[in-house]
Amino acid sequence: MNTGKLRSALIRYAVCILIAGAMAWLTTDLHGLAYVSDPAVRCRILSDAFTIPGVTFLMLGLLVVVSGAGAFDGLGYALSWAVKSLVPGKAAGRQERYADYVARKREKGRPAGMACLPVTGALFTAVGVVFLILYYQVQ
Repeated sequence: MNTGKLRSALIRYAVCILIAGAMAWLTTDLHGLAYVSDPAVRCRILSDAFTIPGVTFLMLGLLVVVSGAGAFDGLGYALSWAVKSLVPGKAAGRQERYADYVARKREKGRPAGMACLPVTGALFTAVGVVFLILYYQVQ
């Protein structure tokens, strides 16, 4: 792996971790972690704080994978057909067939380099599960 690709990957992971960390901090702040003295409640808040961004990032990663496989091509085709049919001035020519639309989308390429989403999500979810286990041991 060359230096440019490594640096790009590290930046993507850092941004994902910073965003997930900000989400976790916001959750702890909104639940008032600083004012709670009960260890069980603290573990519950921390479990929620890490699970929320973890599951969010896992689902975003899954959404990227599913959209990259072409799961939303039909919806995109229907919306482009609706725009070309209903908006005046957009129907300049013949409507392309669905097979041509899918071939054009595949030729254009699918999103790449988004492995940081599920990895960050799994990491934060694992930390949330650890705090959940601690919650049940303290309670």
